[in-house]
Amino acid sequence: MKKKYQVFLGSTYEDLKNERQLILKLLSQNNFIPAGMENFPSSNREQLDFIKPIIDDSDIYILVIAGRYGSLSTDDISFTEEEYNYAVSQGKIILRFVHGEPGKITLENSETDAQKKDLLQKFKSKVMSSRLCNIWKDPHELSHQVVASLHQATTDDGILGWVRGNTELSPQGQMLLNEARRKNFELGSQVAQVREVSQRLESSVLALFSEAMKPATPSEYDAWEAGAIEQGHPTKLIDHIAHLGEKKIAHKDFVLPLVYGTRAPVIIIQPGVKVYKTDTGHATLLYMDEFRVEGVVAEQYSDRRVE
Repeated sequence: MKKKYQVFLGSTYEDLKNERQLILKLLSQNNFIPAGMENFPSSNREQLDFIKPIIDDSDIYILVIAGRYGSLSTDDISFTEEEYNYAVSQGKIILRFVHGEPGKITLENSETDAQKKDLLQKFKSKVMSSRLCNIWKDPHELSHQVVASLHQATTDDGILGWVRGNTELSPQGQMLLNEARRKNFELGSQVAQVREVSQRLESSVLALFSEAMKPATPSEYDAWEAGAIEQGHPTKLIDHIAHLGEKKIAHKDFVLPLVYGTRAPVIIIQPGVKVYKTDTGHATLLYMDEFRVEGVVAEQYSDRRVE
């Protein structure tokens, strides 16, 4: 039975216009149905709400990452990462392509904002550690990788594709369709269960975090600062922290939740208090034990990484 497969192209836009046009052309030339922001009409609906049904109807999701992270949503992650997360949650076949030489990307097409650079690096790490990932260096190499990966993806037994409405399914095709529907239903149920557990854990972590925190007084910060100066920490680092706004102090062990941007706290860690950190999060931790500093502020403003 002759099928066509719909492919959603996810990436930042301005810096990858040429690469996107190349991939969309390749999709059409190889009998795939392209779906990307170029084909979307103007809409007042929230971007992800509009895109979700299109991803749902797509058989394959292509993700291309280069030197930009993109605009942030209200959740302080990029729209591209939101789309990717949704495609993963729906069990889509995902083809990942990450630029392998970010140092050679022009400044115009690279992130200069420190927060976005950090978010981009974390996004790339997540993408590259999840499944097999293709590394590309130029559009020519990217095009070859895309075509090869697409045709390999169409051999997946679970891929549905599109057929003409007047085409009758063969008995074998109907069996495959029913099996795919069954698997999709099972995966949907599993995703819902995992999401529910994740939300409960996140709420629990936030509750424990709040219990362990209280606003830091000026004298408590001054005590940390005096010790940090005595230990020889860079003055510019200390001066920057002093202007970050409200600071907190931890009076018992806690797990650091996933926090970004303006929500990221500055926390003074009292002696003996343990911090259990996740892989991501932008909190700046100021330890009273040896007055150690770590976090995004330390990475960006210190003359050396404070360990």
